[in-house]
Amino acid sequence: MAKNSGSNPVAKKAAKNTKKNTPPPGCIYDKRGRFYWKGRLPGSKKFCCLAVKADGTKFALRADESNKAAAYEIVWRWFRKAEANASVLSVADLVAVYLEHARVYYRRKDGTLTSESTNIEVGTRLLVSKFGTMPADDLTKKHVHELRDIWISEGKAYTTINKYMGFIKRMYHWASDEQDYVSESTFHSVDVVRNLVMWRTEARVPDPVGPADPRSVDAAMEHMPVTLWRMVALHRLAGFRSTELCILRPKHIDRGGDVWVYEPEWSKEEHKRIPRKIHLGPIAQEILAPMLNRPEGEFCFQPEAVQCERWKLQRLHRQTPVQPSQVARGQKKARKFEPRFDKATYYQAVEYAQNRAKKSCEGFVEWSPHQLRHSFINGARSLFGAEKARAAGGHASLDATEIYLERDMAAAADVAKQIG
Repeated sequence: MAKNSGSNPVAKKAAKNTKKNTPPPGCIYDKRGRFYWKGRLPGSKKFCCLAVKADGTKFALRADESNKAAAYEIVWRWFRKAEANASVLSVADLVAVYLEHARVYYRRKDGTLTSESTNIEVGTRLLVSKFGTMPADDLTKKHVHELRDIWISEGKAYTTINKYMGFIKRMYHWASDEQDYVSESTFHSVDVVRNLVMWRTEARVPDPVGPADPRSVDAAMEHMPVTLWRMVALHRLAGFRSTELCILRPKHIDRGGDVWVYEPEWSKEEHKRIPRKIHLGPIAQEILAPMLNRPEGEFCFQPEAVQCERWKLQRLHRQTPVQPSQVARGQKKARKFEPRFDKATYYQAVEYAQNRAKKSCEGFVEWSPHQLRHSFINGARSLFGAEKARAAGGHASLDATEIYLERDMAAAADVAKQIG
């Protein structure tokens, strides 16, 4: 059974009141000869103005003394009905409570939020808009099927739809097992919905992510400011995850040996107690060294530095003189920057350089920073084997590494050649 969301003293008064001539909370007033009520019902945060009319009638009661007791009774009936609805946890209320739990539960060891709570908020947005007012204990597999069909019609990939349905199932598991907000039968009705399978549904199948095109990466790097160029070059050489590169600070790099060792303050696998250490060779050290001339606690790659370098390049290639009004406009308000890149702003900066590279490079193939990690792991596998590629990529098992690996067609051709 669903828990009550709390008793309302005004609604208690509505439930206990039996006198028709007792005025209800709010204000009943005369508007053009008809009774109207203004006030706030239990469970509502907004005031409303409603026509006081009996069930099945089209017009409000006439504003005369003989109808006043009937008007009081109608408004009291509204209060009793609103209290009954307010005592039942709705789907929107359940999502709000679960998001509060997620913002506490999904945190890194340093106390900062992970992206999981934001992902849950996005994944449950359609659920709230379609069934937000429904009691949470009334949700069934048919409602989840309806959400799934809407996501398919919107063109979302089957992997994204499975992730969104997983959020709903996980929320109802938590609400049933830990909080007793919904019944076990409701949870099982939601949990029974099967995930979509590739090519067995109308949902879109996303294109596989492969290594970045080296020629296109080189072309884009020619249009990057120096700081961003160093980020991308390091990404190619060491196989960082994007966030690991963005949070790099001098104090987290051990420069005692021939090979530097970078240990991020947090990583994707930290909740599994799997240590993450990234080794930097001589070329990577040469690229990174200029970025270490800063306080130990500062981030090596900062958006402000990239933007200032971009402005300098634009000023250098400017064809017309700078107008006094433009100089004055720049002095009025200084732009504020975040202390470091995150995954989104890093991708945005790379995309900006790619858009400029497309104009001068024929056959340019768009790529994302994540594909640089694919390129690194595939290169490590071809040179040193799958096991060393797994270690360099920071994977716990070869199964995770296999996701990144392209098929070795040269090896397959060699086998066919020798077997005949």
